[in-house]
Parts: sequence; structure tokens; C-alpha cells
Amino acid sequence: MRLRNYQIDAVRSVVRGFKEHDSLLCCLPTGTGKTVILSHIVKLATKGRVLVIAHREELIEQLAATIRNLGLDVGIEMAERRATEQWWTPPQVVVATVQTLVANERRRLEELVPEPDLWSLTIVDEAHHAPAQTYLQILDHMRQNDSHRILGVTATPDRADETAMGAVFDHVAFEYGTDTAIQDGWLVPVKQHAVVVDGLSYAKVRTTAGDLNGKDLAKVMEEEQTLHRMSVPTFELADGRPTVMFCVSVEQAERMADIFNRMDPNCARSVSGKTPKDERRKLFRDYADGKFQILTNCMVASEGWDAPHVQVVALARPTKSRALFAQMVGRGLRPLPGTVDPHLEAEDRKVSIATSAKPACDVLDYAGNAG
Repeated sequence: MRLRNYQIDAVRSVVRGFKEHDSLLCCLPTGTGKTVILSHIVKLATKGRVLVIAHREELIEQLAATIRNLGLDVGIEMAERRATEQWWTPPQVVVATVQTLVANERRRLEELVPEPDLWSLTIVDEAHHAPAQTYLQILDHMRQNDSHRILGVTATPDRADETAMGAVFDHVAFEYGTDTAIQDGWLVPVKQHAVVVDGLSYAKVRTTAGDLNGKDLAKVMEEEQTLHRMSVPTFELADGRPTVMFCVSVEQAERMADIFNRMDPNCARSVSGKTPKDERRKLFRDYADGKFQILTNCMVASEGWDAPHVQVVALARPTKSRALFAQMVGRGLRPLPGTVDPHLEAEDRKVSIATSAKPACDVLDYAGNAG
């Protein structure tokens, strides 16, 4: 697996950073291969076992597969799955969900890591979640080893609730911005569209913890007229292209899919945290295979989900959070496979993107006429 130039810089920056700091943050936009960088850093950590933690099953499977591709033994600690199923002791790398490790008063964590001195590195994927108490419980346990190192990897190092990342990470080892990645020809450019929806008003939506209040927002976005007035321009602007729509509630996601399907039968499906895991996996596979055009979702496609064929991102979940906005838009910024990696120069990559079947990502923002 050949690393891109900025990925090499990221790995080197982390290696250098650990000579002076115990905990580092590595920031790269969605679509630039954070998992690949993370995997190569894992491979360099040969002095002890490595724990990689994330908060969602899709992330766990993706991380484990990428690290295995580098020839390392990887165990998964998640729900009923145990990292020691194939080994007497934990393998060199364990990928685990945060929820599993802290369940039952951290019993699983203490069973997996009874001796922190044997573990040299903990990596936190989607590290903007790290200030949460569940993450801190795990990191405090691993820090019983005085020489333990912690690395956070994220596309969005800021949080809507303004909780300081500096409480967890000492130093930012590497930062690569979305604008720079677009200019370097690694991500597709953005075409922004403001969709004015008559009667839509955010005036009565409160702000809670730095973002629009979910319950207030749901009432506004679930109104029947609003749903229909959003669906028609969305359907027209998408023009048959693969589209992902972010919604504020499960009900909004389901109703939007129903409306789209009345416009074009079987063109849309909805997914949320309530969707059974097996059904969710199949739905994502079907979408990737082009079996339907529009995926409406309630906060399950904003992290850890790769769909390079997405050409339209519909933001039917307004937000004040720059981090959430970047996560949602980032789902559509990956170029089509094989478009950029064969080219060494940025201008050649940008030309390749411009002449591909996905020359840009169209982002639809829904503007009200009040508030």
C-alpha cells in the first residue's frame, strides 16, 4: 500500500512528536485516508501491544481490515466477540468499541488489559469524542503505564460544546485542511446550492450545547409542507445522481424516503440507529452497488462510512457545528476510485477529477425565509 506524500508527512510527524509528547492529535479531512495513516503508525509500534478504540461497529470493521492488510495480527473486542478468540493472549493489535470496554464497570477493559505495561500505544479514531467520560476511563487505565503513548485521529478537532481537546492531547502533530486537500487534487471541489424553502423558519429553534436543539429542529423539519417543499428541488437537483441526505430525526429520514419513492418508486431508502445491524450492513452494500439512488439517514452516515460514488450531499439537518458540517459534507468529497492515485502532480489529479464522472460534490443547504 503506497502512501501519498501528505500521509508520509503525517506518519513522520507522529513519530517525531512522540519523542517529546505522550499524547498527540493528527487532523486530516474525511476522504484523505486517516485509517491508512493510523495503520502504518500501528505497524511502527513494535515495543508493545496496541489498542485502537472507536465508537461504532462500521469503524471497527474498517480499522481491523486495513490493519490486517499490513500483515499484522488483529483481534476485535466488541459485544460478544473477544480479541483472544484465536490466541491465548491478546494479539499485537486489538480494535475495540468504547462501549464494550467500559460496560459492567470496565470489567472487559480490565480483562483485556490486566497489565497496561505490556501495551505501548492507544489510538483513538474519531478523536473529537475523546473528551467524553467513557473515553477518559479507558485512557486513564492505559496511562498506568508511564511510557504509554496516545494518538488521536480526527477530521474535526473542534466540538460544538467547546470541550477542550487539549484536556486529552498535548500537541497537534499534523494538520491537513480540506481546502488544501482539494487544491492538491486529493478531494473533489464543492458546489454549494442554497435551496430556499417557503415557510421554513428556524426562529423558534433554541441553541443547546453550541448547536441547534434537536427536538426544536425536528418539529420544524418534520412539518408536512416542509418535507414536500424540500423533496422536489432535491430530486430535481440530484438529477438521478447518488445522493445522501442527512436528517435531524428518524421520522424525518423515513418520511423523506417515502416521498422520494412516491416520485420515483424504489429510488430511496432510510437508515438510522434503530435499523438492525444486519439490515444496515445490507442497505449500505446495496447503496454502494447502485441498487437505489437516495439514502436518507439520521446520524449514522456522518462518520466511518465510505461511499466515493456519492455526488450530492443534502443537508436536511441544519447545524451550527462546523465539525458536524464538515463530517456531513466530507461524505461526498472522495473522488471516484482510480481517479487521483495514478497521478503524481496536483494539476494532473485535478484534471482527472474534472474529466471524471464525478467532477464535484453538490451540497444542498436548505434556507428558510425567516430565522
